[in-house]
Amino acid sequence: MTVPAKPLVKYSRTNVPVAVLLAVLGNAADKHVNVEKRASAAGEPEAILPSGPSVSGSATVAQYLLQVTGAFPEWLGVSDADRAEVIQWTNVASTSLAKDLAGDAATVAAAFKSLDDHLAPRTFFVSNYLSLADVLIYGTIYYAFAKLQRAERLTFSNVTRFFDLIQNTLFELSAEMPTKLIPIDLEAPPEEKPADEKKDKKGAAAAAANGGSSGKKGKGDKSADAGKEKKADGKADGKADGKADGKADAKSGGKEKKKGGAPTDQDAKGAEGKKKEKGGAAKEAAPATEAKPDPSKLDLRVGYITNVKRHPDAAN
Repeated sequence: MTVPAKPLVKYSRTNVPVAVLLAVLGNAADKHVNVEKRASAAGEPEAILPSGPSVSGSATVAQYLLQVTGAFPEWLGVSDADRAEVIQWTNVASTSLAKDLAGDAATVAAAFKSLDDHLAPRTFFVSNYLSLADVLIYGTIYYAFAKLQRAERLTFSNVTRFFDLIQNTLFELSAEMPTKLIPIDLEAPPEEKPADEKKDKKGAAAAAANGGSSGKKGKGDKSADAGKEKKADGKADGKADGKADGKADAKSGGKEKKKGGAPTDQDAKGAEGKKKEKGGAAKEAAPATEAKPDPSKLDLRVGYITNVKRHPDAAN
């Protein structure tokens, strides 16, 4: 058997992470390795070295491709801590994450929830720059993410933001991507309250207003009747006992009313009017609702610096 002059990388056509990486590496990959695509979906990707030994697994082969081509060296991490984290996440992508995304709906949702929680305060999986971890995770979740409905994508808003950023970044780096650019609607739908809840609140407010006004009216009617009776008694007493006694009774009756006796017609009408105003205000008052904050409504745009040049007029 003839040993190939260049390493041979074998991978399945359905292995999206390795296919994406090879597309991004482009000519650099063609220059340093031979590539063989398997028609079968079975089998791990492997890289057979010219000296004979081979390495296998999506994470290991991906790391080897970056090392042998020398492309995007920062993707392996710019510090020892970052390199350790990149290796950790690439292994997670090719093992446990890939397995979970092949499970039932609950397992898939749990996997996306875990990724979403990690990305909540972050733009990338490792540090603050694009790395091999992001590329492999994008390739691993590609098919599962494409199946998500719009409501599910909004539920995992951090994963959606990450996926949209990575896919657009990779499509800028390569015009021959094996994946399709998935259109993503980042506009959050308006929140609507349930119709039953609105009806219940309106019904309760109307009942309270009607009950209050009817109760207050009854008291006003009684006050008016008591006032009329008091007047009739005052007139009868005035005729029987004479003008002087009538005036005395009228004065004493007036004082008693001021101190807390039965109200007159005017008092009753004034009280009834005030109570009606209060009842009307109760009808007009709308139940106050507090809007909940929705982070998915934030329009976040992340830029990617592709080139930096020194200004010709710069002093230093």
